[in-house]
Amino acid sequence: MAQQSNPIPPKSIIVFCDGTSQDGLISRCGWIGADDTGPSDGATTYFTNVLRLSRSVRPYSKFNGVDKEQIVFYQTGVGSEADFYNKSWDGDLLLASFGTTVASKIRDAYAFIAGNYRPGDDICLFGFSRGSYTVRKISGLIQKIGLLSKDQMGLFYAYWQDLAQPGSGIAPPIPTTQIPIKVIGCFDTVGSVWLGLKDQVINALSIEDNSLIPGCEVALHAMSFHEDRDRFMLTQWDEKTKLPNQIVKQVFFAGAHADVGGGYEIHEMSDISLFWMVDQITSLQLLDIDTDFIARTRSTRAGKPAWGASQPHNSWQELKFAEKFVIGLENRLKGGQFAKTSVFHKSLANSPLKLDNPSNMITLNDLHKAFGKDWTPIYTELGPFELKMQAIWNDPAPVQGKPTFEQPQDIIPMLTGGQSLAQFNHHTLSFISEIPNAVHAAVAGIL
Repeated sequence: MAQQSNPIPPKSIIVFCDGTSQDGLISRCGWIGADDTGPSDGATTYFTNVLRLSRSVRPYSKFNGVDKEQIVFYQTGVGSEADFYNKSWDGDLLLASFGTTVASKIRDAYAFIAGNYRPGDDICLFGFSRGSYTVRKISGLIQKIGLLSKDQMGLFYAYWQDLAQPGSGIAPPIPTTQIPIKVIGCFDTVGSVWLGLKDQVINALSIEDNSLIPGCEVALHAMSFHEDRDRFMLTQWDEKTKLPNQIVKQVFFAGAHADVGGGYEIHEMSDISLFWMVDQITSLQLLDIDTDFIARTRSTRAGKPAWGASQPHNSWQELKFAEKFVIGLENRLKGGQFAKTSVFHKSLANSPLKLDNPSNMITLNDLHKAFGKDWTPIYTELGPFELKMQAIWNDPAPVQGKPTFEQPQDIIPMLTGGQSLAQFNHHTLSFISEIPNAVHAAVAGIL
């Protein structure tokens, strides 16, 4: 009798989707949208928590004596490929900043999962900003239509169209079994998707932005306390939709959008939210993470503030003048994002009550005024990894060295032929300005 071959062991498929116009390490040049909060020339952002987390995943998990392969897919931020109506946009960064191109990102990440999934595999989804929106839509899409075969992927947009506008496309297949999602981990989900400047594409895929799909086992959400841009309003999960067997943790952290998700050169605040996410992942044995790698990415800047005491950025004030009119101004207290039962990270108790840039910003004092003198914030308890990171908060850089991440100055010479960005922009604009003259001369020659 022939010996049966061993079945293919299950694996973990792990998808990381970064924020708008970010690849976690290098931003676009010029006007790159409000997720970038680097220098005023718009040329620089730094590594995000999603990037750090993606690079910390070990090749195999070793829980309960069982080895399981962990496959990572990292996706850059929303770019300019296709919008919700499958129209092509050629590089309009204003449109990208409003998320109209997120559809292609959903398609690509979904296709990666569909092409690699086998029954018994774990699906783990992580995102920042509209990358969080992306992974949440992917989870809803998996619930709605399951995972398409390679033969069916060509109908993806037709199915999509029918979900968004029933009867306008091809009716998608109805999955016979529910495909579970092991974890969805989000850093400050921004849910609004816009078509132009006035009309909002609401409830794309017919999946409510704040609903938690029943097939998700664990949902983790690190949220910004200090964000004050109207178009960056938070999309929380509605915990009334939570099932008894689901774990849902949504926690507010001090700082603006990129203070929580990462992207600033000075990153003590995003360190804290990353440490919380890693602690949740490891404590629940969701993934096998190289926590030593994470620890070595922490800020070791001399003279940095005490744990939790950093000044938050004022995102709206950092926008360019024209951007302010488009993005709008509203802090999250005015936006109705807080409730008396909201949960805050313990580090927020150390957040400054006197801000360096207080315009339209809030502190815990404002919540006390809003909720009454008897209101007491609900704080999380720190987990084992968080306590370890808190204990070495002021330690110098580790002997074995810090992990390296690509810097903008590394790639710009490759793109500009060795020129500085200013020289490249000048030469490019000079070339463009000569095009009408060249066309006029060519036409005159023909005539």
